Amino acid sequence: MSVRRGIGFQRAVIFFLRITLGWVFALSLGFKYKKRKPRSDAYLVLSNHNSDLDPIWVIMGTGRHARFVASANLMKGFSGWLLKTFFGPIPRNKGAEADATVDLIEKNLREGISVAMFPEGNKSWSGETGYISPRTARLVKDSGAGLVTYRLDGDYMKFPRWARYPRRGPVFGTFVRELTPEEIKRKSEQEIYEIICNDLHTDAYAFQREKHIKYKGKNLAEGLELAAYVCPCCKKFDSIKTKGDVVFCDCGMKATLDEEGFFHSDTLPFTDLLTWSRWEKSYLFEHRAEYSGAITTDEGLVFSLNGKRLSSDAKANVFPDRIEIDAEKKYVFPLADVRKMGAFRTTRVFFTCADSSYAELFKESGISGVKYFTLWRIFSGRSLF
Repeated sequence: MSVRRGIGFQRAVIFFLRITLGWVFALSLGFKYKKRKPRSDAYLVLSNHNSDLDPIWVIMGTGRHARFVASANLMKGFSGWLLKTFFGPIPRNKGAEADATVDLIEKNLREGISVAMFPEGNKSWSGETGYISPRTARLVKDSGAGLVTYRLDGDYMKFPRWARYPRRGPVFGTFVRELTPEEIKRKSEQEIYEIICNDLHTDAYAFQREKHIKYKGKNLAEGLELAAYVCPCCKKFDSIKTKGDVVFCDCGMKATLDEEGFFHSDTLPFTDLLTWSRWEKSYLFEHRAEYSGAITTDEGLVFSLNGKRLSSDAKANVFPDRIEIDAEKKYVFPLADVRKMGAFRTTRVFFTCADSSYAELFKESGISGVKYFTLWRIFSGRSLF
């Protein structure tokens, strides 16, 4: 099937929505930007990623149509059919190999169709731009298209990935840079990679220390236990609890989260979640040899393997060397055999094993994708980036 199928209709849809409803979205949701159209006929636009509305911000800021790379989970059912018909996104299976997605991106660009993607592959859990694969720079070099880098600030504080409720406050869009195809040819892959990483890097808390913007909402701390899963005071796993604006542990640790995103406490040694997140990773890495039994347990999970649901009440245990899932029978996945791992919002964790089996864990009330990812990286001997 040609990648150009439906492109005229999809461009018309984007144009219509941008000129009729775009200003309404920008005004009502607090998006602040200066539109700047790219010079290249076709380009790959890369942006950091913190909210489901990021595609709207990028289209508003660049003023032109682009097909987005999006999670395949968004393309199921009737809503997925609407998304594919009106916008033609390029599907990406999280926690699986990306070769097919890369092929589709290159085909679109070669056909003169611009593509937008979030090279982190996931929304940030802690407010800092995540790891970007060097393969992204190779894609830019091989595509023959232009490159646009677009940075978003404020969207993490407005829509924290872990939070149960959004906040009210501004999002800032910045058209950072455009490289034409001719300029890309004169640069090395490493130079392009450094440009991408530097242009898209954000630290939400450094931004807040400079701007002091209040993001108002209700129950500001609820859900934070999905991102902060080790107590820095007692070092226990899965002991963090939240209620209203308060995060606490049975050991006596207690902190209040304010509207600027910072903690206030006599017991918590951190003032922001990013510092807490960095400590968690360092602590687990330094003490990895001390763990022997189950490190963490999640219950009441929907468990699927290779697309087939095997249980609606499974239990997952992560050990230093394996993930065990108790459904009607026990399934064991050695961490060394897990090749890819990803998460969708706060409800799903996916991973692909060496034998190409594809496992999915789902929990409506929330499951910590960053917890599973961190444990997998540390205990399988991989770097933490």
